[in-house]
Amino acid sequence: MRRVVVTGVGVLSAIGNTVAQFEESLRACRSGIAAITQLDTSQLRFHNAAEVRGFDPAEHFSDSQLTWLDRFAQLGIVAARAAIADSGLTWNDQLRTRTGVITGSCLGGMATYDAHYFDFYHEKNRVTRPHRSRAS
Repeated sequence: MRRVVVTGVGVLSAIGNTVAQFEESLRACRSGIAAITQLDTSQLRFHNAAEVRGFDPAEHFSDSQLTWLDRFAQLGIVAARAAIADSGLTWNDQLRTRTGVITGSCLGGMATYDAHYFDFYHEKNRVTRPHRSRAS
């Protein structure tokens, strides 16, 4: 068995974009569920979600980087950077080869997937409407 040491934490969540905000919200039993703001919900059954709010990717990435990074990836990278900064470690080659970052995501990358699906099937007029399964 190998020992693991958690040296730093980074958080971007619906209840806080820093560890301190996140902990405060947990202690106050504050919910992060609210009206969805990042997309039009008029055609959706649900209108509430736990969104990460107050996150400006332009503060963390160049325009060229944003071209290639889905929001899911942006959030993960910023949280990882915060965890590394929180660790207080001084990096060297040996430490780099023995270090890892653990992340969690439910459906990471779906915004990019959906956009490409829409572009391919709708805007290119390959089909007149999105495919629906019989269960829909």
